[in-house]
Amino acid sequence: MSVLTAVVLGLVQGIAEFLPISSSGHLAIAEHLLSIQGASNVPDFFDVLLHLGTLVAVFLSTSDEMLPMLVAERVDAGLLFRVLGLKVLVALITGVLADLAI
Repeated sequence: MSVLTAVVLGLVQGIAEFLPISSSGHLAIAEHLLSIQGASNVPDFFDVLLHLGTLVAVFLSTSDEMLPMLVAERVDAGLLFRVLGLKVLVALITGVLADLAI
C-alpha cells in the first residue's frame, strides 16, 4: 500500500467514521469511487491504526466534557457513565434510524 493510499484511506476513515456504516463499508465505497485497488482488504494492523486514530479523535472532541470529570479530586463515576451511556444511546438510535431509512 502506498503512502498516498494510506493517507486517502485515513481521511476517508476520519470523515466517514461517524456515519452509520461499517469501516469496511466506507473503505469499500472509497475503493469503488476513487478507484483504489484493495482498499477494502487493508492489512489488519493498518485497520487497527485507523480505529485507534478514530478513538483518539473522539477523546479529543469530547475532552472538554470528559476531562473535568477525570481530573476532579473526586470523580463522579455515575455521571461519567451516564454521559458515556447517553453518547452510546445516541449512536445506537442514529444507526437504527439510518438502517430503517435504507
